[in-house]
Amino acid sequence: MQVSKKQFKTTTGVFYKVLETKEHIFFCNYRESDENAAVKMFDREGKIVSDNYHAYSHFIELIEGKNYTKITPRLKKIANIHLNTF
Repeated sequence: MQVSKKQFKTTTGVFYKVLETKEHIFFCNYRESDENAAVKMFDREGKIVSDNYHAYSHFIELIEGKNYTKITPRLKKIANIHLNTF
């Protein structure tokens, strides 16, 4: 996978690059409601690390802890709404 791409398409929809850490790059399908399929996690070389609940769970932990190096404006807006509802 070329993690330099901003998005890619699968049979389940379009995944957008939304979050980065020093070790991982996360792509999210905003239209997917199933947490087992909504997030794909890659290492920096483009190898898939997880594309199921584990990717989603780690993704949410990073957002809640604000432990990331890059976040898209769209995801930041969604995260702020999510974090402020609790």
